Amino acid sequence: MGSHVLVAAGLCLAAAAGAEVSRLEQVGLCYTGFGVPGSGRPFVFGDTVLVNAGEGYPTVIDASDKRQPRIVRYIPSWYFTSIIYPLPARDLAYLSSSRGKLLVVKGLSTLRERGEMKEIPWDAAKWGRAFLAGLRPDGIGYTATTKEIVALDLNDPEQPKELARIPVTRLKGEGMPTVPEDHAVGTTLVREGYQLTFCPDHRLSAAILDGGRRVALLEWKSPTEPLVRGEFANVEVTDKAGASAFGRVLAMDKERLVLGHPASTSQYWQCRELTFYDIREPDKPKRSAHIAFNESGTHIRDLALAARYVFLADGRNIASGHCVSRNQHSRLYVLDAQQLVASEARTQADSTKLEDAKLLPSPKVVVAFEDPMPTEYSQMSLVGDTLYMNDYNYGLWLFDVRDPLKPAKLGGAPTSAEGHWLYLKGDHAFMAHTFGGTIHVISVADPAKPKTIGYYWDGQWLNYKARIRGKGQAMYLPQEDGLAVVDIAEPSRPWRVGELLDADGQPLHAPSLDVSDAHAFVAAAPRGKTPCRLLVYDIAAPLQPRLLSRVALDGGKGFRVLRAGQMLYLVGYGGKRLLAVDATDPNRPRITADLDAAEVEIGGRKHSLELKDGGGNGAPGLAFSRGHLFATTALEAPNAYVLIFDVRDPASIRAVGSLEVAERKGWQYFACDVLAEGNRLVLGDYGCEEVYDITEPTAPKRLAAYRRSYAWQAGVIRDGLLFVPKLDGLEVLRLP
Repeated sequence: MGSHVLVAAGLCLAAAAGAEVSRLEQVGLCYTGFGVPGSGRPFVFGDTVLVNAGEGYPTVIDASDKRQPRIVRYIPSWYFTSIIYPLPARDLAYLSSSRGKLLVVKGLSTLRERGEMKEIPWDAAKWGRAFLAGLRPDGIGYTATTKEIVALDLNDPEQPKELARIPVTRLKGEGMPTVPEDHAVGTTLVREGYQLTFCPDHRLSAAILDGGRRVALLEWKSPTEPLVRGEFANVEVTDKAGASAFGRVLAMDKERLVLGHPASTSQYWQCRELTFYDIREPDKPKRSAHIAFNESGTHIRDLALAARYVFLADGRNIASGHCVSRNQHSRLYVLDAQQLVASEARTQADSTKLEDAKLLPSPKVVVAFEDPMPTEYSQMSLVGDTLYMNDYNYGLWLFDVRDPLKPAKLGGAPTSAEGHWLYLKGDHAFMAHTFGGTIHVISVADPAKPKTIGYYWDGQWLNYKARIRGKGQAMYLPQEDGLAVVDIAEPSRPWRVGELLDADGQPLHAPSLDVSDAHAFVAAAPRGKTPCRLLVYDIAAPLQPRLLSRVALDGGKGFRVLRAGQMLYLVGYGGKRLLAVDATDPNRPRITADLDAAEVEIGGRKHSLELKDGGGNGAPGLAFSRGHLFATTALEAPNAYVLIFDVRDPASIRAVGSLEVAERKGWQYFACDVLAEGNRLVLGDYGCEEVYDITEPTAPKRLAAYRRSYAWQAGVIRDGLLFVPKLDGLEVLRLP
């Protein structure tokens, strides 16, 4: 019978069973940024680019060499912010905030070296949420509440002043679709982000009226005196349930306004159709052109107006889908607004209501650049002859558009994302990020001074439930749709050389793996008619794995894999299934034990065998020591935090103990990962590391704890140090 250990949730420094615990010591830290790429438009000033984070650390980039833009700094932040409102005249920039007050960064001229984000005094009761509809070069900004426009003097961020409250007949924003977050505010329906749109000189703006049903043009005679000029019916799409979504003004200048049509009523902005309006006479706006993209995968995220040409960013997916497939290739379209061609019939004629249903000519598509890599273009900024493109799957890309008919992709930089996986090889740590699978190569020759020296990116997201493994100069990346082989002989410049394929030459779906000196053991999840399988590869030549054998894992949804000597232990995605496999003969691996149950009994008490695989357990969560298997569950109390199994008999998987956390509820207490080395067990919670003595495997005793910022995986142990891939960087801790 196993015994139970009780640990108070959220009290990582409190003693288990009354005993004092020590604190892990931080040895080194290397920031790699934390955030959601593709959030908002990049702000370009001189050779510097500030890219917002959606949630987390904005990235400061030196773009003096446009073919090799260089990250120079991350601005620490845990705010939810996507839109940047620059005010160069005051050497500062404001940033939106969906969960607090308007933010400011002072000192643009020295932002590469210093400058922090701070909240400014913001009266949400009077001014609404911390979004600006526009910010003039003279420091006067505007917010759009549900009933009026508020003009603010923002020249002094310490003392914002209300200048005027401007009632606009029928502004009425209450009925407009909106969502509470702004991870990707340009591609979601955040009302404050689209209710009022200004042209670049702020002399003209477009306001959405009547809860979304009308668009009016406002001419600003002075910063506080708008005059309502012409208006027109907005486009609308209605679903079977009666919900409606309306068009958004994607861009405007003093002559043109571009209205994006909603493709559905989803909270995520989807657009495959545009209508151009001639607004040279604001009293009489008139439809001048229309274009529809017939492919269902098209999602116009943003556009930039040049004198003759219009640049369109097509992200090819619903925004914030939290994954990008290997076959998703964004597009950059260039339209010639002076070449009008006959328009095809609209793709949404039955669902989109228009004031004037006649067909209009279309601007000619003169360029349709498709990115060869998996990408999800978001918003962009056109500055001079350079287009700065934000990509949800990577970060910032730069395009040379001196010749609009031949746009050239120059270079890029991986902006803040989420640290998640870690592979340690020699003096280098390979830390992989969630979004796009970007890997930061960090030198840890001196653990006290870890430093980023390079990057790897192939655009494919890694499998949350697997670990990165490797042998020799090969690193194996378990991805959502494949298992890449990467050459790391030159650590600062990893290079993809291939991938592990099945017997039919197909990529592996959601694989998990472990390796020995001579073999890689891979569990691949089912796809279509192909069942779940255990595959064994010969890695005598590490960069050229060779498939040796395969075993069907009937009924499995996919498995986490852990090797211990000649045995493999597989834990099903979602739990409720544990397998023991004898891999002594890699050509004929044998399943020796199969625990297939919804629950187990330990010490007279029943425990669920469910393992939560969502964001709350984005880690392998498996460890082996002293004949016992430890598996995290990510379940809330009163369920077990970690289940302990006796596997000393290859023919048996027997639940014998549990590690529990009382009142463990909420996202900050995710049970993520567990490591074992000798008689030490390291348990990585989302916000805490704990070290246990497992001399008696069924009764762990807590030795030390460390409260830190968030991490998905517990890390890697080497030479008495624990290397942890936190969301915002690599942290090195000394174990007791």
